Amino acid sequence: MLSFFAILLAGCIILILVMFFCAMERRIVRHTIASSAWPSGKSHVTIFFISDIHRRKLTEPFLRQIKEPLDAIIIGGDLTEKGVPIERTRDNLRALRTLNCPVFFVWGNNDYEIDQTVFGRLLAEEGIQKLKNEHCFLQEHVCLVGLDDATGHRDNMKAAMPHRLNNMPFYTILISHNPGFQWDEVLKGKVSCVLTAHTHGGQIRFGRFGPYEHGGLSVQNGFHWLQTNGYGTSLVPLRFGARPESHVLHFCRKK
Repeated sequence: MLSFFAILLAGCIILILVMFFCAMERRIVRHTIASSAWPSGKSHVTIFFISDIHRRKLTEPFLRQIKEPLDAIIIGGDLTEKGVPIERTRDNLRALRTLNCPVFFVWGNNDYEIDQTVFGRLLAEEGIQKLKNEHCFLQEHVCLVGLDDATGHRDNMKAAMPHRLNNMPFYTILISHNPGFQWDEVLKGKVSCVLTAHTHGGQIRFGRFGPYEHGGLSVQNGFHWLQTNGYGTSLVPLRFGARPESHVLHFCRKK
């Protein structure tokens, strides 16, 4: 009986170690998102998308994996959380800025756990462009629409979406930390791609079983939808069956 419990204890320790090292993986996944909605004759765009950093540090070896030139970086929320030193968050932002392209940020639920005055000042000091129920044009044919966090019912798609007066076509990328944001059915047809996070892919899952669906890229209602597993963890620094990930996204016209 004693040997059985010793084996069981050893197995639990090994499993926890596996989960811990899985959570520390520095992983970048590359996707080509080819769409007929991409304006004809317009140049392709490459974006680095990372979300749910939480307590993790962005290291030079991790970012050195990105070899291709980037047009933008999008942080999809939960850049930080309660208890994370503000200087660690600053270091992470400065690490991203070394990639020499504009950095955009949308709020996640955990970002609201810290002093918003201090946090807002940090984003401004580091030159981060905030998308809080608002949009901006990365290029004349690419519009980034950022929703505020839907967990606290702060999202407002109608306020965020562009209302351009000319007929120039453009590709709209909607970013929401929480995939459960409130759709505006009138504007839904104007969305070309959705980037969401928040669920960590379940973080700890065994096969098909987990608290949330595994992340992935899919086509829904005629547009691409990327649900990321996220880069960090919440509650415990452990993962299983839902590897951490960030993404290099290559947008172009479908041939």
